[in-house]
Amino acid sequence: PQLEWWDDQIHTDDREHFRTEVRKMLAEESALRGETHYSIEYRILDKEGRYVDVLDRSLVVRDGEGRPIQIVGVVINITERKRVEEALRENEERLRMAMEAANAGSFDWDIVSGVIVWTPGRHSSAEAHSVEQDYQSWRAAVHPQDIDWVEADIAKCLAERCDLYIEYRVLRPDGSVRWVSNIGHAFYNEAGQAV
Repeated sequence: PQLEWWDDQIHTDDREHFRTEVRKMLAEESALRGETHYSIEYRILDKEGRYVDVLDRSLVVRDGEGRPIQIVGVVINITERKRVEEALRENEERLRMAMEAANAGSFDWDIVSGVIVWTPGRHSSAEAHSVEQDYQSWRAAVHPQDIDWVEADIAKCLAERCDLYIEYRVLRPDGSVRWVSNIGHAFYNEAGQAV
């Protein structure tokens, strides 16, 4: 099909972006930079007359002087992928709002490496720990009167493969003490080791 026909099938909100990308693709500057492969996403009418999201991957074939003589490409329907991405964004936003409303956060502790990654919602002040910390840094922040029994409870839960429900005190950078509640669920590898 001719480019004009193709352009007419594209959603009106996406046409200018499509045209801009095609102009860049065909421009002499692209040839001078050695660019030949291009990708663009837009919405286009399908044979049933509905707009679908597509990924257009193109290769520009040029003559010996760098002028475009042919465009070869494939257009892939990515409507379902776009729907899944949007649903994921919406779910992440709902989870973020729920965690914020509950003044809660989440953590992921890689037991093998000792790295703990906390979501930003865990702390409500600028004095908070960084988002990622190692086990020893976390341990140092636990109140000295609590650390022994906290580690014993964690070890027990890991050994018995049960979920962790624990409340303990942490020392904040300004020296104040704060109670925290952790709920944890461990995952195990094929060898039965907590990871």
